[in-house]
Amino acid sequence: MAGDANEAAALTVYADDLYAMPSYSQGVFRWDGETGWIACGTPGGARAMTLGVFDGALYAMGNE
Repeated sequence: MAGDANEAAALTVYADDLYAMPSYSQGVFRWDGETGWIACGTPGGARAMTLGVFDGALYAMGNE
């Protein structure tokens, strides 16, 4: 994936984009459609544990 992540624990599609969350490191990433993953940040400064889409928004749940 990106940074030090080389695995994905969760994948979800939101607004026609593919998002991923790594198993062992922080961050959420978006597939650029061609060559790699773009870092989207670390939601709330916590390691994301799952991704989901609800009512038109992308959510990440995590722990600190």
